[in-house]
Amino acid sequence: MKNDLPIGRLLTLMKENEWKTCQILTEIILTHKNNINILVDIIRVSQDSFEADCDFRRDEIGELVYFCDRNLPYIEIRNELEKFIPDQDDVPVVLDAHHVGLIIENLILVSGNYWDISAYKRLICKNTSLADVIYLKYFIAP
Repeated sequence: MKNDLPIGRLLTLMKENEWKTCQILTEIILTHKNNINILVDIIRVSQDSFEADCDFRRDEIGELVYFCDRNLPYIEIRNELEKFIPDQDDVPVVLDAHHVGLIIENLILVSGNYWDISAYKRLICKNTSLADVIYLKYFIAP
């Protein structure tokens, strides 16, 4: 696998963004800096363990959550949404919700994005299958 990011730049990014990985690697390197073979083995085992944990969590989530991939563009609805939703990156979010709303009756979109989604609930509901749009701040689970 080709790495387009030099290791020095990667380490700088890790430190600047305070990635937990950076702290872990620093501790491992400081502990085993005098034995490169042990250091490499520990990093490999840690990577394998991390990937196994990710696979396990993905499988656990997959048992609880149904992921619905939207495969239709809904061009007419997209065109209407683009007329009033200020941030065009939010249009696919509403289209995804509309797609699921065709499957699930009375679907409500809960959004933490007030000015680009929730503020337009009337227009969104008029143009999509959504029953309602609720701002996250006002959403109270039963």
